Amino acid sequence: MKKIATGNKAVAEAVKQVQPAVVAAYPITPQTEIVEQIAEFVSTGELKSRYIPVESEHSAMAACIGASITGIRTFTATSSHGLLYMHEMTNWAPQENLKVVIFQWKVNTPRWPHALVRVSPEYGHSPQQAPMVFCICMK
Repeated sequence: MKKIATGNKAVAEAVKQVQPAVVAAYPITPQTEIVEQIAEFVSTGELKSRYIPVESEHSAMAACIGASITGIRTFTATSSHGLLYMHEMTNWAPQENLKVVIFQWKVNTPRWPHALVRVSPEYGHSPQQAPMVFCICMK
């Protein structure tokens, strides 16, 4: 059966199919809908996972790393600025060869941590994040 869904709901459906044992996330626009849908899946029993609502993106990544150390599948989602806030932890995870899936919502607005305004869409990641996120997502 075909379903019509937003991109966020489609990501939440994909996460449900993957069945991560731990989902730790901090709702931040524009990925809030993903986290809300996953939390609903967990509360209704459609997703047998431990959902951990945390205080920040840094805490979300720390919770995923802690769970990943035990060998279970983990997931978190964030925005571009949330990824910058996770920076300390996203550097730590690949050094320990941990497998954490991060979904980062891309926005056609500047994602640099300063007030530079671009006229054209910008699709790149900040140079500090690109290697770590690729390493974490692709293992």
